[in-house]
Amino acid sequence: MRVVLNVASEGIRSLLQRKGLRTYMLTCTIVTLVLGVGAAAARNYLEDASDSVSEFETQQDQSHSSGRGSDAGAEEQSGDGRTLLQASKNVIIWYVGATMFLGIMATLYIGATGVRRDMGTGAAEEAVSGSVTRGQYLLGKYLAAMTVGLGFWLLMGAEIALFMRLFDTDGTPANWHFQLVYLLCVGLLTGSMAFMLSVYAPPFIAGCIALFSNGELIREGFSDSNPLYYLHFLLPDGGLFDISELNEIAAFTQGSDVLLRVLYALDFAVILFLLALLRFRSVDFKLFQRDREWRLDQAPQERTDSIPVPQYDAASMKQREGR
Repeated sequence: MRVVLNVASEGIRSLLQRKGLRTYMLTCTIVTLVLGVGAAAARNYLEDASDSVSEFETQQDQSHSSGRGSDAGAEEQSGDGRTLLQASKNVIIWYVGATMFLGIMATLYIGATGVRRDMGTGAAEEAVSGSVTRGQYLLGKYLAAMTVGLGFWLLMGAEIALFMRLFDTDGTPANWHFQLVYLLCVGLLTGSMAFMLSVYAPPFIAGCIALFSNGELIREGFSDSNPLYYLHFLLPDGGLFDISELNEIAAFTQGSDVLLRVLYALDFAVILFLLALLRFRSVDFKLFQRDREWRLDQAPQERTDSIPVPQYDAASMKQREGR
């Protein structure tokens, strides 16, 4: 287990040293804050407009009861009020959707390159040539990718929860603790799917397939009379973690149902990791080193990573601890 933790710590350090990934995470954090402020302002404006329409409707009703005014005008104003109210709710949906999309993109990249990058540069082959088994190495890399990915989701989820508290009105999901749990489940499933597929396919293809490997898309896109409908049982269902339904469906906030959803995500993550391990234990690393995608603009003797390949045997770990 100690070897696995050493691989995981080295993997986390390697991921966080990627300048592009750090820049993307920082950009997403800033964009999420800006979107949250804009969504709050837009919702307040729409709610004020809706209140003004409601006041006007009240006046129209009073006029109509006294024999003045027209039914057509009252119905038109009532329709405007409902439109504004629905638009104020849609602002929240758009904000949450945009934030989740940014988080999913980061998770797909982390998962799809978490171990595939080392397989392409030769770092994985060199690491498992010693006392480290392939299973230990893959588990350490998986834990590293999920730690970084879920840490980013935790940050994004905290921002969403903060603005959801500001939007704490009727019809707005304000159960922030359930939001964080469900967002972490989405990140775990998405990252695990990309990680597993990256062992079988190039990172770009793995990321694209993982993006659309959602049982909800198939369940909603096909009727139960279509054989393709039943494929959704084989894929993780993102609809189980739709935070926009927190205040609409009681099961989303009941303790036993929440626990079952979390166990569902954990079980799927274990299955996806085992599928990755099945391929990784027998893979020929030289097949992956034929791709030049990891060595662009590099001399033949140079590695893409500036960090030397870490050694995980007992002597190397003792030497690292003594520093």
